[in-house]
Amino acid sequence: MRKVEDLVSRTSQVLPPLSDWDGAELCTILPVLSVALSCDITLPSTTSETLVGIASDLSDYALNREAMDASRSAAASCVFSIVAKHQVDNHECLGLKLLKNQICPVIVSSLDNETKDNADEQMSNLEDALKLAALVGSAAARRGRVSSLTADEVARFLVLISCEGAASAPALGITHPLDCMGDAKGKRAPEISILAASALGSMFNVDSGNPFARQRLAHLVVPIVLSSTVTQGEEISSTALGCLLCASHVVCGVPVKAMDQQKLFDLASIIIRGLEKVVALICSDSKTSQFEPEMLQGSLNLLLASLLKLYNQCPSTVSTMRAFCNMFFD
Repeated sequence: MRKVEDLVSRTSQVLPPLSDWDGAELCTILPVLSVALSCDITLPSTTSETLVGIASDLSDYALNREAMDASRSAAASCVFSIVAKHQVDNHECLGLKLLKNQICPVIVSSLDNETKDNADEQMSNLEDALKLAALVGSAAARRGRVSSLTADEVARFLVLISCEGAASAPALGITHPLDCMGDAKGKRAPEISILAASALGSMFNVDSGNPFARQRLAHLVVPIVLSSTVTQGEEISSTALGCLLCASHVVCGVPVKAMDQQKLFDLASIIIRGLEKVVALICSDSKTSQFEPEMLQGSLNLLLASLLKLYNQCPSTVSTMRAFCNMFFD
């Protein structure tokens, strides 16, 4: 226990890193601290208060692309543990503060300030921020209580970005709708949808310690996916692909027997119809497609994984699976 307290104390002294030596020391300390905090330990209130105090610096460090990837990942892991297990005040949500002050401003800046010259850099920043937002949302879900509302807001924001291409999140500090599909984004639109869907999927893959947390998120996400799918045309678009991926992440991440059977059947139908379109795009070898080959291949793998789970775990979708087979092999 004493060693953990010493680690926390030393980390607080070199955050934010003001010199190269501070950065080198963090590369050593943070991986050890992340493992220590992930263990089931009870820290003194003073140490927990110190952790809460450095959470914002840890978030900034995790988003700093000039730092080493391994230490950035360790910093993100520390943030998860602090938000999930080491908050002192039961009536506030540290995750919400981090999202408002550190994470969402990066998301807004990445989308609003993208130009042709900095497009790759801004897309990398967006990916990192979306991943960290999902991680903090997962930690909030694990903490429960008032923090569950923070997890809901993060999931709602991610699914709207992926399925509709625009979203605001006043609770997270994003007061105006972010346009992710405008002309200025060009071929970046599919990548944005995929990144948001992937971040949402990570929220379903984190063990929250609460058997009902994933069902809660699915209950929030599925109606948005189904509603957005209704408005999609026959041609697969960036947002249509986002709907497919979000549907697949829900199916892969939630026990299918715990889901409403009608909604499950609707998700299966969406995935099957989408799979046909994705396969057609891959086979067409069209050079005018807005989707890169690796995007389509990754999407295909996820769609097949979700269908395989349905086939194995939900007998009620067997007839749907037969229709799928007939569609391809008649």
